[in-house]
Amino acid sequence: MTSRRGGRPPPQALESQPPAPLDAFRRDDVLKRLAADPATRQHIADSGFRESLEKLRTGSHEGGLRLIRHDPRLMQAMTSLNGYKMDITDNDIRAAERVGDIKKRDAVQTADMVVA
Repeated sequence: MTSRRGGRPPPQALESQPPAPLDAFRRDDVLKRLAADPATRQHIADSGFRESLEKLRTGSHEGGLRLIRHDPRLMQAMTSLNGYKMDITDNDIRAAERVGDIKKRDAVQTADMVVA
């Protein structure tokens, strides 16, 4: 029996690895899945959130992690897309806006559209 130290893992090990968390953003149905979740549905109406989603779909893994770390909406979306639940508050989003981690949200949000 030979040792595989420092070598590549066997092909079957590569096939059994779970997908990376950011892979969920690269799926074709990402907006549909986020719209189906009541916790993330409200974020889709915001142009800044959609811009960030597009960056995650097309950008690098490292850049995506940086975006998610600073935007509580993206963190919530990532957990939702990976089958988990994470609650964020409006105060979390306001704090991210206040320190400049995310751009200010659009004036009209989903809740406003429902009332109208």
